[in-house]
Parts: sequence; C-alpha cells; structure tokens
Amino acid sequence: MARAAPVGSRPCRRLFGWITKGGRRATSELLQLADPPTALFTGNSGMTIGALSALQAAGVKVPDNMALVAFDDFPWAELFSPALTTIARPSAAIGARAVQLLVRRMNDPAVPAQTMRLPVEIMHRESCGCTPGRDRHRERTSP
Repeated sequence: MARAAPVGSRPCRRLFGWITKGGRRATSELLQLADPPTALFTGNSGMTIGALSALQAAGVKVPDNMALVAFDDFPWAELFSPALTTIARPSAAIGARAVQLLVRRMNDPAVPAQTMRLPVEIMHRESCGCTPGRDRHRERTSP
C-alpha cells in the first residue's frame, strides 16, 4: 500500500510490507507510475533486496537511473554491485541505553518516560550516485 506525501515538487510515497516480497511489489508499483521516482529509500535489508530485484527485472540501473539508499546497514551491503549506500544505526548503543533506562525506571517507577535520539552513520557507497570522492565514506549525523 502506498501513501503519498508532498516533498518538494514531487510526491514522496511511503510503502509498507517489510519483507523482500513487499520491497519487490512496492518498487514495481512505483515503476508503473506515469512519473516514476528517481530515488528510493528502503526501510530494511529485506525491502532493499526486493527493491533491487524489481529494479533489475525492469532493466533499471542503480544508480544511473535510480538512486538507492537503505536503512540499517548490513554486513554484505558493500558486496552488492553497486555497493549499497546505507544508514547505519548504533544498535549496541541503543540496547545499552534501553537497559539503563529500564533499570532506572525499575528502581524508581516515578521516573518519567524519556525520548532519546542517537546519531546514525551514513555509509556512502555507490548506489546513491555519490561522487567518487565520497564513495565508501562514513558520515556521522547528530541527533
């Protein structure tokens, strides 16, 4: 299921179905639009693999015809051709912070709920169409 939201002058669509099959179907639907997108952002490795499958089947070349960025870096992302640009979340830090907050609230249930934002890293590789000087570069973002 796709939902459109305005982003700049072109629509942005949120696609649901967080598995390879969902990524393939959603990407195929996007490619059928009268004015298909020129960039995709996928939510996990399964969706990314599905999107790549649909793009390949349609003869769409990444990054020449479609830029691709995936959320949640995975160990084999740089082994794809082209190597996948990803957003790497700090899983260990998230787990450590969650345990700290849980222990604090267990010791004192009156401690208010807290929202924390941790920085992510952008793993610049080839699939986003980065300039050669930025390929395979890590960029840390602030929360």
